[in-house]
Amino acid sequence: MLQALVQGEVWGFMLIFLRLAAVIQLIPGIGEQAVPQRARLMLALILTLVTLPLVRQFVPAIPNNPAGLMALAGAEIGTGLLISLCLRLILSTLNMAGSLIAIQSGLAFIQTIDPTQGTQGSLVANFISLVGLTAIFASDLYFLPIAAIHDSYTLFPPGHWPVPEDMLKTVLDTVAGSFRLGIQMAAPFIVFGVVFNTALGILARLIPAMQVSFIAQPAQIVLSFALLSILMGTITNMFLNYFGERLRTFLL
Repeated sequence: MLQALVQGEVWGFMLIFLRLAAVIQLIPGIGEQAVPQRARLMLALILTLVTLPLVRQFVPAIPNNPAGLMALAGAEIGTGLLISLCLRLILSTLNMAGSLIAIQSGLAFIQTIDPTQGTQGSLVANFISLVGLTAIFASDLYFLPIAAIHDSYTLFPPGHWPVPEDMLKTVLDTVAGSFRLGIQMAAPFIVFGVVFNTALGILARLIPAMQVSFIAQPAQIVLSFALLSILMGTITNMFLNYFGERLRTFLL
């Protein structure tokens, strides 16, 4: 009896750890490349210890064959990757909005490493991404991913792959919502770019001898920074509202 109990506890622990580890490896903020791998694994272990008593009733029995064992492990890893992928897609909203803002402000040529995406990005996009990520922790919204992990055991019980149609719909809705919000956050800068470039074209026609490009670049950067300083709070609030709204689809 003791041996069966120990085996059941170890099996349940490992099954839950697979899902949590898949989420923690890619979750925004914690799953960045700058965070040591051991730190992420330790956090996954701690969360597994906390989550195990709460979701013990969802853990299925140990399969009698290796194929069943691998199927259960794959389902848990796939579910964790689905949750973390949606979180990454939500965070990409800031990167897309920042890239559009950088193009309209004339700063798109300044490229730096984006710690949230692991690739090169414009300076403005990196700044907005870091501000949004900081705002998530400052506003206590980082509790929502943890709650989503817990509720995922009711929505996606262990041993059952997510329904492909539902999984695809969730990803597509997240992509569409992120793209729409990114355009909305950058909309004032798009309007500013159209008006500013139209005014420069008219000015160049009226005064052909004037070096319009020499005057336009500093003015475009200064006005864009002024507009960004005014709208930064609104942009952050829009992202936080969307972040909470999308994560609530994983909550009961």
